[in-house]
Amino acid sequence: MENWIVIEAIATSVSALIAAIAIYQTVKLQKKQMLLEQRQFLLPLWTQLQGLNEIDPLKPVWVDVIKAVNILELIAISWEGQLIDENIIRRMYSHLYIEIYDNIMDCKNPPGNISKDGRQMLYASPSAIRLYELLKIEHTERGKLNPID
Repeated sequence: MENWIVIEAIATSVSALIAAIAIYQTVKLQKKQMLLEQRQFLLPLWTQLQGLNEIDPLKPVWVDVIKAVNILELIAISWEGQLIDENIIRRMYSHLYIEIYDNIMDCKNPPGNISKDGRQMLYASPSAIRLYELLKIEHTERGKLNPID
């Protein structure tokens, strides 16, 4: 009788171990699947960014400014909602995002049919502001020397 109790305990332990391994593998696979799905959003985003015309703050084409604000907001919301891999944004788009944002901020004197200048348009996009501030901090911290402790 005692042997059966030991065998049952061993079988239960092995079963629990196999279940733990299966759970670990499932979580690992789910993370890879999520990363793949996030990276699939890269191509449409890249296409939209490539479709943007350069913004000259001294002579803005306001249709382009509005389009750029919308794309920056899309990128920022995609970042917040974890729809896209943050590392891809950091690596591929951070400099471009900062440059576009800065150009929009400098767009002033919209025509009568547009009620907001570039700064006001961006202020209406809190997600874009948060992402800009984060990318700007990361940009300024890049290559920073750490103090000797």
